[in-house]
Amino acid sequence: MYLRFAITAAMAATLATVSPVQAAFSRLEAERAAVADALALQVLSQEAEAQRAQARATRALPNPQLRLGLTNLPADTFAWDQEPMTQLQVSLRQALPNGRARAARFTAALEGARQTSEQRDLAALELRAAVRERLIELAWRQEQGHLLGRQEAVLAQLESQALSAFKAGRGGESDVLEVRLARQARVQAKLQNDTGVASAEASLQRWLPEPLLRQGAPASLTELFPTFASWPTSAAVEDRLAAHPAAGRLEASWKMAGAQRDAAKADFGPDYAVDFAYGARDDLSPLGRRPDLLSAGITISLPLFGREKQAQGLAAAELREEGQRAALQDALRTLKADFDSRRSAAKQQSDALTHYETTLLPLAERHWERSLARFAEGTLPFDRALAAALALLSTQSAALDLKRQRAQSESALLFLVGQELDHE
Repeated sequence: MYLRFAITAAMAATLATVSPVQAAFSRLEAERAAVADALALQVLSQEAEAQRAQARATRALPNPQLRLGLTNLPADTFAWDQEPMTQLQVSLRQALPNGRARAARFTAALEGARQTSEQRDLAALELRAAVRERLIELAWRQEQGHLLGRQEAVLAQLESQALSAFKAGRGGESDVLEVRLARQARVQAKLQNDTGVASAEASLQRWLPEPLLRQGAPASLTELFPTFASWPTSAAVEDRLAAHPAAGRLEASWKMAGAQRDAAKADFGPDYAVDFAYGARDDLSPLGRRPDLLSAGITISLPLFGREKQAQGLAAAELREEGQRAALQDALRTLKADFDSRRSAAKQQSDALTHYETTLLPLAERHWERSLARFAEGTLPFDRALAAALALLSTQSAALDLKRQRAQSESALLFLVGQELDHE
């Protein structure tokens, strides 16, 4: 009795130390965690901020120039009290570069920073798509492992019946061997699938933090992507497609090229500079007190001799702008075509999967159950029973492949719209 009490107490202590089972993390949790921990995305974000800072610097005026000097000093005596025009002078010069050109270059620099920011968003979408791909692979292999186990059980039933029929003299040894080979193929496939599961789990360690990995990944494709009755039209997500980072990056390139064209056109205008000077003569004039001198002037830089070079620069900027505009239009058309194609494929896959789950799978299961019963009764030959078993296994595998394809189509649609789908 004391031994029983000690065993019970030890089991209670062990159970008390076991932490409660954690629910598997969701797909969105995995995607967000991967984005939050991605150092490459942080580098792009910091680079975009640095480019914005540099852009703000392009609007600044050049530093003023301060000049201190002695003017009108006689060259024969170098005496500063010989001539009344000898003076100590302080001058200030402020350059005023072409304002339109500076504003255009500021806009171009901001669009360059936006281009980097859109590149970061595109990289984040690609990272989320890669995480979804690994999660789909892992969930599919986990479901396939369970399916192979059930298929092995089906073949085990047939093997048992074939062995009984052989012992009763109603079948040949080849029947038992054939079903054993089919069963062994499932066993081998399950071993290979287990290796694939381990590989998929290891690949997630590249992106996901350890606490999230300990929770475990979703175990089925349905948990990752629930079944939907319908899919959003391309018109419903047109704004999202236009806001895709791939299009946004090209739009920023187009606007940057336009700003560079504006800067090249503004370069035909002049630059300016303002000069102020103050000359002190009180203590230097031999004729007694004289008034100090104040002077001011404006300098205009006329772009006369560089016009051919500026014209070539303007022509090149216009060509770049037109090329970037065409690239943006092509990207928008491609995004819409890809979405329509993926949406159509996803809808067809969902319809086919529904047909499998509501019609083909139940029919294959009933056909297998009747065939197994008739084979056990001796009213159905072995090859017909094996064909029914293989038909069931083939139908189950086809349904699982359809679930995987539908999940991949949904993942591709998520990449195109950049967010979760609002199914109609």
